[in-house]
Amino acid sequence: GPAVVKSLRAAWEVAKEFKAAAVQLARESTNDGVRLHAVRFVEAVVLMYTATHSNGPNPTDVVVPQLPSTHLLLDAPSLMAEAKDLLHALTAQLELPHGMELAGPVVIVLINSTATIGRQRAEFMDLVLPVLLRLAQAAGAPQAESATQASVSRALKDAFVRMIKQGGKAAEAWRDQMSQELCTLGAREAAEQAIRQADRAAHREAKEKRTREHEEARLAHEQSKRARHEADTTNTNSRASTSIPAQSGGVGGVSKSVPAAPAPPPSASAAPATNIPSSAIGKGAVGSNEKQKHLDQVMMVLNEFLVHDQKELLNKFINSLQPELLADLVIANLKFLPESFEQAVKNQPTLALESASIPVPAPAPAGEWSASRGPTDPRQARAAAASLRPSPGDHPPPAS
Repeated sequence: GPAVVKSLRAAWEVAKEFKAAAVQLARESTNDGVRLHAVRFVEAVVLMYTATHSNGPNPTDVVVPQLPSTHLLLDAPSLMAEAKDLLHALTAQLELPHGMELAGPVVIVLINSTATIGRQRAEFMDLVLPVLLRLAQAAGAPQAESATQASVSRALKDAFVRMIKQGGKAAEAWRDQMSQELCTLGAREAAEQAIRQADRAAHREAKEKRTREHEEARLAHEQSKRARHEADTTNTNSRASTSIPAQSGGVGGVSKSVPAAPAPPPSASAAPATNIPSSAIGKGAVGSNEKQKHLDQVMMVLNEFLVHDQKELLNKFINSLQPELLADLVIANLKFLPESFEQAVKNQPTLALESASIPVPAPAPAGEWSASRGPTDPRQARAAAASLRPSPGDHPPPAS
C-alpha cells in the first residue's frame, strides 16, 4: 500500500517538538511577551485538533476531525484527546490563588484564549466556565487602586458577554450564573442586553428551522405527488397501449397534451370508417409554417384512429383539441363534403325493411290525403320517411 514520504514524517516530528516547546513556554516562561505568544499558539492548536462549532467565526476551517480514519500519519482521536490536555494546561494557570498572582497581560490573554475555546467548541464549555466564574468571584468589581484587578474584571466581563451572545445552546445552562457575575462586576446593563440579543438569535434560529422543515416537507409532498401522477400516467398509457407525442403550438403558443396515438395500421388497404375519404385525411398541403405542419400531423392521427375504429380514443382526442385547431380541421375538410343533398341521399345504402317496398304516392291536391295514395300503417309511414332521411354522418342540405 502507499507509504508516508520520509521527509514528511520528519517534518511532522519537528512540528511536534516545536509544539511541546511552545506548551512549556505557555506554562512557565518568565518573559511575558514570549508567554503571551505561546498561549495564543496553544489556543490555535486546541481549535485545530477539535471539531469546529457552528457558532465559531470560521466554521469552514480545516481541522483534524475532517481527516479520514485511514490517514497514514495523523490519528484524529489521539490528537483530539491531546487538545483536551492542552486546554487543561491553560485553565490550570487561572485556578485560584495562582490566577490572581499572574502578571496582568498574561492573565488577560489566558482569559481571552480559554473563553474563545469555550465559545467555539461547545464540548469544552463545561471545562472553561467554572474556572472563569471562580476567578470572577475573586476579582470582584473593578477598583481604581488596582490596575491588574481592573484589567482582569474587564476581561472577564467581555468574555461572559460574548459567551452569552455567541455560546449557543451550550451556554444557556450557564446563562444565569454568568449574568449574576456580570452584575457583581458592575455590568448589569451589558448582561441584560446580551441576554436579549441571545434570545432574539435563538428565536430567529428557531424560526429559520421551522421554515426549513416546512420547505422540506413541502418539497417531499410535491415529489410524492409527482411520483403518484407519473405512476398513474404510466398505468393509463399501458392500458391504452398507445403513445402520442405531446401536442404543442396552437393559438398563443399554448401547449396542450393529447391522448396517445394508435399503432400503425396492419395494411395499407384498410379503409377508414368515415364518409370522408381516407385519401383526403392527412393529405393537406404541407405548408411552410408550423401551423400547417401541425394541422397535417393531427389529420394523420385522426386517420389512424378511424382506420382502427378506435372510437373512444378518437372522441378523447377530438375533445382535447383547441377550438381554433378544430375549426381549421373542419375548414380543411369542407371540400370533401357531397356536392348536393340529393347526391348524398343517392349514395346512401338501401334501407332494408321487414315489409315489402313501400310506394311513395304522387303529391295530392292541397288539403287532401287518401289512404289509397299512401301507406295506412303508421310504421310504414315512418319507415318511408326514414329511407329518405340522410344518415347522422351526412351534412344537411344548405339553406336555400
